[in-house]
Amino acid sequence: MNSRHTPLIFLFVELPELDFGNPAKSNPISGGSDAKRSIGYVFRLKYDYDNKYLAEFTGRYDGSYKFAGNVSGKRWGFFPSGSVAWRISKESFMEDLTFIDDLKVRASAGLLGADAITPYRFLSTYAYGDKVMIGGNSYPSMYTAAVPNATLTWENTLSYNVGFDFYNVEWFTGSRF
Repeated sequence: MNSRHTPLIFLFVELPELDFGNPAKSNPISGGSDAKRSIGYVFRLKYDYDNKYLAEFTGRYDGSYKFAGNVSGKRWGFFPSGSVAWRISKESFMEDLTFIDDLKVRASAGLLGADAITPYRFLSTYAYGDKVMIGGNSYPSMYTAAVPNATLTWENTLSYNVGFDFYNVEWFTGSRF
């Protein structure tokens, strides 16, 4: 194969950004990049005994690029939830109450997780400052714009609910028997 027809591919792994170069005025160069990565695993376990006693356990195991990967327990979060319910209307002592088609008491609790923060807060970031004079020449300056926080992790919120469900076919259909 003639090398004249072979395309050349250059990979600049060491230089992913071109923003800080000093290009000639006639050929300006600029660039930037952004990468977002997250991953999650979910599961659900359900238990139902005679459509009377109900239980459910669910969970999420999420990872986010917004937290430091080299600090144990920060990048990944586990968010479980569980619920139980008792369908009282299926009990034998409820058989004579014909105005109740379905009556259920329920409770649930769960841990919610969010990664709604500015990306890369676990790294130092820099910004352009005022120009400085050194030896009669003007040079751009840079300063640390954000102090890194390697201990940032998932925001957690505990949510819980207790309630009951009541249903009567006659009331919702408008029919009377």
